Amino acid sequence: MANTERFAVLKLIREAKTAVRNARFDTTLEPDQKPVIEKLYIDLEKLEDDLILGVIDERIESLKSSSESLEKVAEKIKQDIKKLEAIADMVDKVAKALKILVDISVKASSLGVL
Repeated sequence: MANTERFAVLKLIREAKTAVRNARFDTTLEPDQKPVIEKLYIDLEKLEDDLILGVIDERIESLKSSSESLEKVAEKIKQDIKKLEAIADMVDKVAKALKILVDISVKASSLGVL
């Protein structure tokens, strides 16, 4: 698989991480919001590591799970934390891009390209 798709997803992850990193230090967050933001940052870190260090076709199930998890967190943020809606939108983009990357990988693998 060409790295173009992987780099596009990594770019989205990095943009989301920057926004989440800034939110981690937001003193106006409610105490119950901080753990959501912390978990999201850790999940994005793990996902970034998986894409950089891993062979995608060996981690398809993990990446699918990460995509689903990110979608859930993005939805929770949108519902619970209105002021962090921009972060939720970024995370949602990452989840969707990751899902596309996994689909491409699965199709390429089934065709024997990978």
